[in-house]
Amino acid sequence: MGLLSKLKSVFTDKPAEANASGDDLGDEDGFVPRAKAPERVAKRLVVLILVTELADSVEVEMAGARDDAIAMRKRALDKLVALGMTPRDLESTEEQFAFGLHTGKVDRALASDAMWRAESAAVLAWALSLRDQILPSDRGEDPASLRAMFPKDAAAFTTFCQTAKLRPLAELLAARHEWMTQFFPVEAQAPSETRSRILERLRALRWLTEQEHDELCSTPVH
Repeated sequence: MGLLSKLKSVFTDKPAEANASGDDLGDEDGFVPRAKAPERVAKRLVVLILVTELADSVEVEMAGARDDAIAMRKRALDKLVALGMTPRDLESTEEQFAFGLHTGKVDRALASDAMWRAESAAVLAWALSLRDQILPSDRGEDPASLRAMFPKDAAAFTTFCQTAKLRPLAELLAARHEWMTQFFPVEAQAPSETRSRILERLRALRWLTEQEHDELCSTPVH
Protein backbone atom coordinates (compact mmCIF):
# COMPACT_ATOMS: atom_id res chain seq x y z
CA MET A 1 0.00 0.00 0.00
CA GLY A 2 1.38 3.44 -0.94
CA LEU A 3 1.99 6.24 1.52
CA LEU A 4 -1.09 8.20 0.51
CA SER A 5 -3.27 5.08 0.73
CA LYS A 6 -1.86 4.32 4.14
CA LEU A 7 -2.58 7.86 5.30
CA LYS A 8 -6.14 7.58 4.01
CA SER A 9 -6.49 4.33 5.94
CA VAL A 10 -5.43 6.06 9.13
CA PHE A 11 -7.92 8.89 8.64
CA THR A 12 -10.90 7.06 7.09
CA ASP A 13 -10.84 3.30 7.63
CA LYS A 14 -9.93 3.43 11.31
CA PRO A 15 -10.40 6.11 13.96
CA ALA A 16 -7.12 7.84 14.77
CA GLU A 17 -6.40 6.77 18.30
CA ALA A 18 -3.15 6.95 20.20
CA ASN A 19 -1.83 3.84 21.87
CA ALA A 20 -1.17 3.57 25.57
CA SER A 21 2.03 5.59 25.26
CA GLY A 22 0.17 8.35 23.44
CA ASP A 23 2.60 8.68 20.56
CA ASP A 24 1.84 5.91 18.03
CA LEU A 25 -0.89 5.49 15.42
CA GLY A 26 -1.05 2.66 12.94
CA ASP A 27 -3.10 0.45 10.65
CA GLU A 28 -3.24 -3.20 9.75
CA ASP A 29 -0.53 -2.84 7.09
CA GLY A 30 2.08 -1.78 9.58
CA PHE A 31 2.05 1.94 8.88
CA VAL A 32 3.10 3.16 12.30
CA PRO A 33 4.18 6.81 12.36
CA ARG A 34 5.90 7.94 15.51
CA ALA A 35 6.69 11.49 16.49
CA LYS A 36 10.24 12.64 17.10
CA ALA A 37 11.15 13.36 20.72
CA PRO A 38 10.09 16.89 21.75
CA GLU A 39 13.61 17.75 22.95
CA ARG A 40 15.03 16.79 19.56
CA VAL A 41 12.43 18.88 17.74
CA ALA A 42 13.20 21.89 19.94
CA LYS A 43 16.93 21.57 19.27
CA ARG A 44 16.34 21.21 15.52
CA LEU A 45 14.19 24.38 15.58
CA VAL A 46 16.99 26.37 17.19
CA VAL A 47 19.52 25.07 14.66
CA LEU A 48 17.22 25.95 11.76
CA ILE A 49 16.82 29.50 13.06
CA LEU A 50 20.61 29.84 13.02
CA VAL A 51 20.83 28.32 9.54
CA THR A 52 18.31 30.81 8.15
CA GLU A 53 20.32 33.64 9.72
CA LEU A 54 23.40 32.40 7.91
CA ALA A 55 21.38 32.26 4.69
CA ASP A 56 20.23 35.83 5.21
CA SER A 57 23.86 36.91 5.44
CA VAL A 58 24.34 35.70 1.86
CA GLU A 59 21.46 37.92 0.72
CA VAL A 60 23.04 40.85 2.57
CA GLU A 61 26.36 40.21 0.87
CA MET A 62 24.73 39.98 -2.56
CA ALA A 63 23.17 43.37 -1.87
CA GLY A 64 26.66 44.81 -1.50
CA ALA A 65 27.00 44.95 2.28
CA ARG A 66 29.84 42.46 2.70
CA ASP A 67 30.99 43.75 6.10
CA ASP A 68 27.47 43.48 7.49
CA ALA A 69 27.18 39.96 6.08
CA ILE A 70 30.42 38.86 7.72
CA ALA A 71 29.23 40.31 11.04
CA MET A 72 25.92 38.42 10.73
CA ARG A 73 27.75 35.15 10.13
CA LYS A 74 30.03 35.69 13.09
CA ARG A 75 27.03 36.40 15.35
CA ALA A 76 25.21 33.29 14.17
CA LEU A 77 28.23 31.01 14.61
CA ASP A 78 29.01 32.58 17.99
CA LYS A 79 25.44 31.79 19.07
CA LEU A 80 25.96 28.17 18.05
CA VAL A 81 29.02 27.93 20.26
CA ALA A 82 27.44 29.88 23.13
CA LEU A 83 24.59 27.35 23.32
CA GLY A 84 27.08 24.53 23.69
CA MET A 85 26.62 23.14 20.20
CA THR A 86 29.26 22.07 17.71
CA PRO A 87 29.23 21.45 13.94
CA ARG A 88 28.13 17.88 14.75
CA ASP A 89 24.76 19.31 15.78
CA LEU A 90 24.28 20.47 12.20
CA GLU A 91 22.99 18.20 9.48
CA SER A 92 25.44 17.31 6.69
CA THR A 93 24.38 19.99 4.19
CA GLU A 94 24.13 22.59 6.96
CA GLU A 95 27.65 21.81 8.11
CA GLN A 96 28.89 22.08 4.53
CA PHE A 97 27.13 25.43 4.11
CA ALA A 98 28.43 26.85 7.40
CA PHE A 99 31.97 25.67 6.76
CA GLY A 100 31.90 27.26 3.32
CA LEU A 101 30.84 30.58 4.78
CA HIS A 102 33.52 30.31 7.46
CA THR A 103 36.18 29.84 4.80
CA GLY A 104 34.77 32.56 2.56
CA LYS A 105 33.26 30.23 -0.04
CA VAL A 106 29.56 30.88 -0.63
CA ASP A 107 27.64 28.00 -2.20
CA ARG A 108 24.57 29.67 -3.77
CA ALA A 109 22.60 26.43 -4.01
CA LEU A 110 23.16 25.57 -0.34
CA ALA A 111 22.34 29.17 0.61
CA SER A 112 19.05 28.97 -1.27
CA ASP A 113 18.15 25.68 0.41
CA ALA A 114 19.06 27.13 3.80
CA MET A 115 16.85 30.14 3.22
CA TRP A 116 13.83 27.92 2.62
CA ARG A 117 14.44 26.16 5.95
CA ALA A 118 12.56 29.05 7.57
CA GLU A 119 9.39 27.34 6.36
CA SER A 120 10.44 24.08 8.01
CA ALA A 121 11.35 25.93 11.19
CA ALA A 122 7.91 27.51 11.34
CA VAL A 123 6.31 24.07 11.14
CA LEU A 124 8.44 22.86 14.04
CA ALA A 125 7.44 25.95 16.02
CA TRP A 126 3.79 25.10 15.35
CA ALA A 127 4.36 21.46 16.36
CA LEU A 128 5.81 22.71 19.67
CA SER A 129 2.73 24.95 20.14
CA LEU A 130 4.84 28.08 19.78
CA ARG A 131 2.60 29.05 16.86
CA ASP A 132 -1.18 28.77 16.62
CA GLN A 133 -1.17 27.76 12.98
CA ILE A 134 0.89 26.98 9.90
CA LEU A 135 0.57 29.89 7.51
CA PRO A 136 -1.35 29.33 4.24
CA SER A 137 0.79 28.50 1.22
CA ASP A 138 0.51 32.00 -0.26
CA ARG A 139 2.21 33.52 2.79
CA GLY A 140 5.91 33.14 3.50
CA GLU A 141 7.48 32.89 6.93
CA ASP A 142 9.26 35.91 8.41
CA PRO A 143 12.68 34.77 9.69
CA ALA A 144 12.77 37.71 12.11
CA SER A 145 9.76 36.35 13.98
CA LEU A 146 11.52 33.01 14.34
CA ARG A 147 14.62 34.68 15.76
CA ALA A 148 12.48 36.14 18.52
CA MET A 149 12.14 32.57 19.84
CA PHE A 150 15.89 32.08 20.07
CA PRO A 151 17.12 31.21 23.61
CA LYS A 152 19.17 34.01 25.16
CA ASP A 153 21.86 31.72 26.56
CA ALA A 154 22.88 28.09 27.16
CA ALA A 155 20.75 27.78 30.30
CA ALA A 156 17.67 29.04 28.49
CA PHE A 157 18.42 26.68 25.61
CA THR A 158 18.61 23.70 27.97
CA THR A 159 15.32 24.67 29.59
CA PHE A 160 13.70 25.24 26.20
CA CYS A 161 14.63 21.75 25.04
CA GLN A 162 13.89 19.92 28.29
CA THR A 163 10.43 21.46 28.70
CA ALA A 164 9.38 21.14 25.05
CA LYS A 165 6.07 19.45 24.33
CA LEU A 166 4.68 18.35 20.98
CA ARG A 167 1.13 18.55 19.79
CA PRO A 168 -0.66 15.15 19.77
CA LEU A 169 0.48 12.82 17.00
CA ALA A 170 -3.01 12.75 15.51
CA GLU A 171 -2.79 16.52 15.03
CA LEU A 172 0.64 16.23 13.40
CA LEU A 173 -0.66 13.54 11.05
CA ALA A 174 -3.70 15.61 10.13
CA ALA A 175 -1.42 18.50 9.19
CA ARG A 176 0.84 16.20 7.18
CA HIS A 177 -2.17 14.84 5.31
CA GLU A 178 -3.38 18.37 4.57
CA TRP A 179 -0.02 19.53 3.20
CA MET A 180 0.46 16.32 1.25
CA THR A 181 -2.81 16.95 -0.56
CA GLN A 182 -1.61 20.49 -1.30
CA PHE A 183 1.67 19.19 -2.70
CA PHE A 184 0.28 16.69 -5.21
CA PRO A 185 -1.31 19.33 -7.52
CA VAL A 186 1.92 21.39 -7.66
CA GLU A 187 4.45 18.53 -7.70
CA ALA A 188 4.89 18.59 -11.49
CA GLN A 189 4.70 22.36 -11.78
CA ALA A 190 7.64 24.65 -12.41
CA PRO A 191 9.42 25.93 -9.29
CA SER A 192 7.62 28.77 -7.54
CA GLU A 193 7.55 30.33 -4.12
CA THR A 194 4.21 28.67 -3.32
CA ARG A 195 5.47 25.27 -4.43
CA SER A 196 8.64 25.67 -2.37
CA ARG A 197 6.68 26.65 0.74
CA ILE A 198 4.45 23.60 0.42
CA LEU A 199 7.44 21.34 -0.17
CA GLU A 200 9.39 22.58 2.86
CA ARG A 201 6.39 22.41 5.17
CA LEU A 202 5.58 18.88 4.06
CA ARG A 203 9.23 17.90 4.48
CA ALA A 204 9.15 19.08 8.09
CA LEU A 205 5.89 17.26 8.81
CA ARG A 206 7.21 14.01 7.39
CA TRP A 207 10.41 14.36 9.41
CA LEU A 208 8.34 14.96 12.54
CA THR A 209 6.25 11.82 12.12
CA GLU A 210 8.61 9.30 10.51
CA GLN A 211 11.38 7.87 12.64
CA GLU A 212 13.31 6.45 9.70
CA HIS A 213 14.25 9.94 8.52
CA ASP A 214 17.15 11.12 10.62
CA GLU A 215 18.00 14.36 8.83
CA LEU A 216 15.25 16.85 8.11
CA CYS A 217 17.08 18.35 5.11
CA SER A 218 17.15 15.01 3.29
CA THR A 219 13.65 13.87 4.22
CA PRO A 220 11.74 13.13 0.99
CA VAL A 221 8.37 14.66 0.23
CA HIS A 222 7.20 12.04 -2.29
